[in-house]
Amino acid sequence: MPAKILSWRDKFTAGKHTREWLVQWEGMDMGDATWEEEVLLKSQFPDLGLEDKAVFV
Repeated sequence: MPAKILSWRDKFTAGKHTREWLVQWEGMDMGDATWEEEVLLKSQFPDLGLEDKAVFV
């Protein structure tokens, strides 16, 4: 389960826009955070408010 959103970035590949979020997972260190596509996060965690988890560092 995502604990915090540390950052976000927009990617453009072959003219397609994708937003990714840098996720710190529950029980994991900040250094183990991973970039995850917004679409996948929202499908796996539909009740997760990404903006509510945002703690930009």
